[in-house]
Amino acid sequence: MILALIDEKFLKNRKRYFLQASLAFGATLVILIVLDAVADAAVIASFGASSFIVLAMPHQEVSAARRVLGGSLIGTGVAFSADMIQKAVVSLFGKVPLVDSAILFGAFAVGISMLLMVVSNTEHPPAAGLALGLVLEGFDFTVAVVTLLGLVLLTIVKRLLKKYLMDLV
Repeated sequence: MILALIDEKFLKNRKRYFLQASLAFGATLVILIVLDAVADAAVIASFGASSFIVLAMPHQEVSAARRVLGGSLIGTGVAFSADMIQKAVVSLFGKVPLVDSAILFGAFAVGISMLLMVVSNTEHPPAAGLALGLVLEGFDFTVAVVTLLGLVLLTIVKRLLKKYLMDLV
């Protein structure tokens, strides 16, 4: 019964599973240490989701650098734009009625990020979460740069170790 709950690939490849989970742990730990004082949970959660995609599915298109980095750049750029538009709207017209402006523009950032990612073939679902997190907390350049650098590091690690990594999913 217990064996039915465990993936057969795990039983045959325990070392690789633990290696890849350890890499995800290490990458996420570094980002958490660096961002601890400056980031909110949504941004960190999006990085954790990216770590899962990159290290659990290293040979799948979804973990390609184009998607991870391209989608995240789009999400970050859209978040910056949405935050600037939000500030301008609030400055010009005052508080947005019925809903907090951060919520409105956070949702806007998710929708526009999604559209731009699918049009540019850089789909990376955690990047939409990154855009949302960056808008909800108020865009912070340091958080954005550190997160993007963490993703660059993650894709470099994947590229260097790809021949030793397997798709776990």
